[in-house]
Amino acid sequence: LRDSDASEVAPPEQKELEELIQQLKEIGAHVMQLRLFSPNEELEDISTTDLKYLMVPYMLAEVVAASRDMEKRLESLRQALVFWRAFA
Repeated sequence: LRDSDASEVAPPEQKELEELIQQLKEIGAHVMQLRLFSPNEELEDISTTDLKYLMVPYMLAEVVAASRDMEKRLESLRQALVFWRAFA
């Protein structure tokens, strides 16, 4: 038997992915509600502490694409594309 290595991490369960998706969507909604970013802002105009919130669409796309529900796989990938495009 092999000792379990701390660097080996089990993939997240579907329920965990769904919870993370919900949390990221809530964060995204708060970012929009607070209007942290304006379309006419340059990168230099954005507060350093707010830069991490620019990653929310990317993180959401990655988590949605990682869905393990094969019945909803195609829809998950379509949704992920929307989030990736929002990030770009």
